[in-house]
Amino acid sequence: AVRTVREVESRSHVLQSVVESLPLDTPDVWRDALGIARSLTDGQFRAPALMAIGKLLPVADQQPIFGEALEAARSVGNDFVKLHAILDVAKHSEMHKEVAILEEAADLALSITHLPDRVTALLDVASQLPTMQRAALVEAAVKSARTIADEASRVPALIALAAELPVSERSQVVVHALNAVENVPSTRSQAEALTAVLALSSSDQVATFSAIRNLAISIDDEKRRIEVLCSIAERL
Repeated sequence: AVRTVREVESRSHVLQSVVESLPLDTPDVWRDALGIARSLTDGQFRAPALMAIGKLLPVADQQPIFGEALEAARSVGNDFVKLHAILDVAKHSEMHKEVAILEEAADLALSITHLPDRVTALLDVASQLPTMQRAALVEAAVKSARTIADEASRVPALIALAAELPVSERSQVVVHALNAVENVPSTRSQAEALTAVLALSSSDQVATFSAIRNLAISIDDEKRRIEVLCSIAERL
């Protein structure tokens, strides 16, 4: 049935959904499933199909299939998609412990030219690392986020970064986000940004709460303005 599905993405999803029900004692069936996975022309969809099969094979047979999945991930053309394909393979196999794979992912994240995507990519790679090894990638993400020209993209990127930082290290990133909120064109986005910063802040951070309140008061949309002010009142 899988062979009748023409679209590569759909064939990959169908294959992933059926392999768990395949009988383990029928080598011919597994060879056929591997053949279908290997025939998928797009590495973005070939990699997860191979991983789905590899995870169900005996341990001794897994690593070659995981290696094929990694090579499939590396063949993806879009760097952002490629990065996440590599991370998915690494995460679901023992490869997430291999320094070389994570260094490859970090280098790929740093090479992404679209800054919002680079910030997301750096955070995603950092999340795979032990806490003590994340600092350099988070610092690179902060630097990239601050250089995003469009406030509508810069603000959520900075807020996402702040959420990943220890509370004691958030303040400067939060300041950069708040400084850009006023220039975000959408009042809805302004309100959402202020609410998100509020959630990351403690009530004893007087300067931050004062800045959020002042920005909330300046929101033109009365409904959005009241929503943020009410959220502030609930935290006091």
